[in-house]
Amino acid sequence: MPQRLRVSAWTPLCWIVFPRYDAGVETSLIPVGAAEGLRRLLSDALVLPELLDCDKVARLISWVRGRRFFELPFSSVDEACV
Repeated sequence: MPQRLRVSAWTPLCWIVFPRYDAGVETSLIPVGAAEGLRRLLSDALVLPELLDCDKVARLISWVRGRRFFELPFSSVDEACV
């Protein structure tokens, strides 16, 4: 069993992973560009708590630049969690 990481309330978010189950696919971690990562985040956000104005969009883009995005296709949950 892999060791679990302990995360404190102050651990910065560095990676955003988009898991995708696909029967029979080999588990792999595939880098995704920042623009595509932002597009995926916004497409998955059903309802934003506030409307996005120019300042909020600028802050969101700035925040995205400090993150790395990945796609995680998998067919085995055990492999995906390692």
